[in-house]
Amino acid sequence: MAKGFTIPVPVEKQQTGEQQLTVFAFSRSGKLMGNRDVSAGKAQFDNLDLPPSELRIFIVPKELPGVENIKTIESLVKLRAYEPVIGIEKDKIIIKPIPKQFFEWWKLRFCNVSGRVQKWFNLYGTEGYRPLCRARVHICEIDQLKLWLPNIPDYVIVRIPDIILKPEIPIRIPRPIPDPIGPVIGVNPLVKPLLTTKINLGLKGNAFDTFGETTVSADALKALPPISDTIKRQLTTRNVATIRKSLLDNFQLFHPYFCYHPWFWPYLYRSDELAVVYTDLNGRFDTTILYLEGGDKPDLYFWVEMMINGVWTTVYRPNVPCNTWWDYACGTEVTLNVTDPRVFWGCQQMLPGEIVWIKTIGHGASVSRIRQTPLMQPSNNTPAVNYQRIGMADFNVAGNYKNPFGSSIYFIVQFSSGLPKPQITYYKWKYCRTHNADMQVLVANPADADFTDLANPVSKSYTFEYIDPVTLIKHFDSKAVPLGPINVGPTQRLYRIPPTSPAMPPFNVPESSPFWDQNTYSMGIDTKGLPGDGLYEFRLELYNSAGVKVVNAPKSIYQVPHPANFTPSVVAPDVMQVLAAPAAVVSEGFDMRVRINNQKCEAAVYKIKLNGVEASPDCCGFVNYGDPDADIEIGFKAMHPHNHADFTFTVQKGTCSDLPMSAAANADGDVAGNVNGYVRDANGIYKKAFKPPILLGVCKKGGKGAFAEHVYVNALTIDGNQNLNGYDASALAAFALEP
Repeated sequence: MAKGFTIPVPVEKQQTGEQQLTVFAFSRSGKLMGNRDVSAGKAQFDNLDLPPSELRIFIVPKELPGVENIKTIESLVKLRAYEPVIGIEKDKIIIKPIPKQFFEWWKLRFCNVSGRVQKWFNLYGTEGYRPLCRARVHICEIDQLKLWLPNIPDYVIVRIPDIILKPEIPIRIPRPIPDPIGPVIGVNPLVKPLLTTKINLGLKGNAFDTFGETTVSADALKALPPISDTIKRQLTTRNVATIRKSLLDNFQLFHPYFCYHPWFWPYLYRSDELAVVYTDLNGRFDTTILYLEGGDKPDLYFWVEMMINGVWTTVYRPNVPCNTWWDYACGTEVTLNVTDPRVFWGCQQMLPGEIVWIKTIGHGASVSRIRQTPLMQPSNNTPAVNYQRIGMADFNVAGNYKNPFGSSIYFIVQFSSGLPKPQITYYKWKYCRTHNADMQVLVANPADADFTDLANPVSKSYTFEYIDPVTLIKHFDSKAVPLGPINVGPTQRLYRIPPTSPAMPPFNVPESSPFWDQNTYSMGIDTKGLPGDGLYEFRLELYNSAGVKVVNAPKSIYQVPHPANFTPSVVAPDVMQVLAAPAAVVSEGFDMRVRINNQKCEAAVYKIKLNGVEASPDCCGFVNYGDPDADIEIGFKAMHPHNHADFTFTVQKGTCSDLPMSAAANADGDVAGNVNGYVRDANGIYKKAFKPPILLGVCKKGGKGAFAEHVYVNALTIDGNQNLNGYDASALAAFALEP
């Protein structure tokens, strides 16, 4: 046969209305060799040096969505492409006519997809769901097992009955989702592309990486739907064909089981992105997709990104099997509830007038909830221990100022519509360490010379609209402009106050419809690079267009969140104003006191002491107590150098649930004093003596028992978004009592 060939494309029955068809040619190994439109009942492939015996042919209507981008066989399978049997007569290709039912399957239908993105906020009295504006929502179609079942390897099929019939805990869902089980290449030409599908837009990892719970509780497994005896018998046959049929017949029943086993997701589901949309100021999104009338109803999955510090960041991406809208009813509103702590309520409108609203450290710690005056507050111990709480936040419990700040923090500020202006054009942050970590005074009344400028680079991101020149579809994108530091006149290290729009001077960005979040990341700090732990004053100052400090701004310009409800903003109290005199009506700046502490917790569990002497000199933990009136001393360490932590200590006896023993042996509280009879020394070591019968409890018969001890010390240091778990500590040990 000459190089190149003609493929005739007959149809079984003449269709009403002409439908343009496209023919795709693949090698038997799955490589795309080319595609041609059908003209006059045939498709002409020239300069294709491949014999017909090595070809696979697929035919689809040209109008189907995504046809112009098809590169793989599985994409055509998804579109219900017709794959004819290829025959050869006198060096010519012949194929059977396209069956008429294919033209019914290929009819397109429109489907409206709408919804909202929201997050529950509990910010010092303000509770409820709030919309997340300008979120980027990815709408994906999930193809399930029935489409791919024939291509799943046998060694995968035979493992599935165990996860359905023998669900065990704890099941840990890893992130990112690991590579599929076993070898892939060479198993089936359809499997490898199925497993390596990636989400678009540059996201690394496979399409089934997930945000959400990483462990599965016993209660969740108890809620799994029951499996009938008939299905159990089918699954226990170990016959691959029988298991395949059972999976196909009962796939909806098995979805909840697959939720907790991400290893299998790439084999059972396929994810294809249909659209990317953006939410409005009410957190709503709306778009239209197309689907085949003769195929399944759309099975839709949603994941969400937010712009965080100028970078599109995934904030909502739950597991696929239990968070897909199977057989989505077109027009049904979808609600996506984001829980990511990095997401802040950020759909506020521009504030009128001349206001500088200093809002939060991070996106969650209101500056109004950071203690600004001295307070000796008691710990949660008996007896309680008082210690100084100035500069600490009540981040975990309202009114309980226990949280210092550490690691990387940043200050969020909102500038109003009246700024900038020539009289107020720039700002600057500076700091002074007034007390060390032991709260010993370093600088009693800091003067301007005691402050050091903060000079880290700061940029403000903005989003804009553009039209893709190929698809003519409108999209959002983002860029950023630098705020500083810059030198102006006599002053160094100043930062520009952003105008109401990035299209205004001094930025004058050229893009269409640019806008930015009214929240401004005004300064970021690595607190580990500061002179040391302790109490700091962070000061915000304003400067005019000539770089001269503003010393007579009205006090009302500096505002903070409402202490109880966050909104509306309120004038910063005098303790946070830089005043020339106590009764001054003008201010030279804003000042807030913040406790910094980057020290980590310590934890240990010590060997059991019998009558004051270590009872087990080796590491095996056996304690021969002999006398039932002996003293069994349990000791552990739960310590933070400056008491910025709390702890829990538990003793578990075998598999027994022994409440009297637990009540006596367990303890929790602040690492600042005695707890539940455990006496703490100056090194943070807790000790308590028990009589053997108290610990043995329900195990008195035989006088033997095995015990596990676990202590977890939880650092209370925050970065303004969350507790810093990397500062925590824990320890685990075991011992056994025998007479």
